[in-house]
Amino acid sequence: IKIYSSDQSMNGFTVLQTDETSDLEFVIFEDLNTHRKDNWTLTGAVTFYESSVYIKDCTYIKNHCEDALNIIRSDFKIDRCVFSHTFSDGLDIDFSNGSINQSNFLKTTNDGLDISGSNVYIVDAVLNFCGDKGVSVGEESQVAILSASVANCNIGIASKDLSKTTIEFITLKNCNQGFVAYQKKMEYGGGKLEVKD
Repeated sequence: IKIYSSDQSMNGFTVLQTDETSDLEFVIFEDLNTHRKDNWTLTGAVTFYESSVYIKDCTYIKNHCEDALNIIRSDFKIDRCVFSHTFSDGLDIDFSNGSINQSNFLKTTNDGLDISGSNVYIVDAVLNFCGDKGVSVGEESQVAILSASVANCNIGIASKDLSKTTIEFITLKNCNQGFVAYQKKMEYGGGKLEVKD
């Protein structure tokens, strides 16, 4: 299934406050823009808000807004997906719980994966040519990464603002900074980062 805009004018694909889990399998989201209605604007080309979702074998490519996919206050599972050639972040997760397995984040202008206030388990991630961070973890998130390859990013992994990020089995190549942990917002404290292998 391909959901796309031939002239980049489509204002996003949005799912709000569902009672049941959404299942997406073999869907391509391409050349979408930001959802706008009256004075209301979302940041994602695709957005799930308070809506559980299972995303499998999907592709988010050449989308022209802040986030290719934004998941907010939702339970989620993402398997074997690709986020590529995005205007800013590939995947933005806010105040949500879930897992990301065997997924690729390629050629994002900003972060490959941006996580805030969430609990996320990541397995076998590939992050390549992310303009800022491969993985950005902030706002008291708890993130575990088991096996990741990060290349050609400004920063490999960042843990900020009382977040705790644990990593086991990671390869870094051509990153200006591999790992950083710090406080960004004054209402939080520093971030924690534990790396093995």
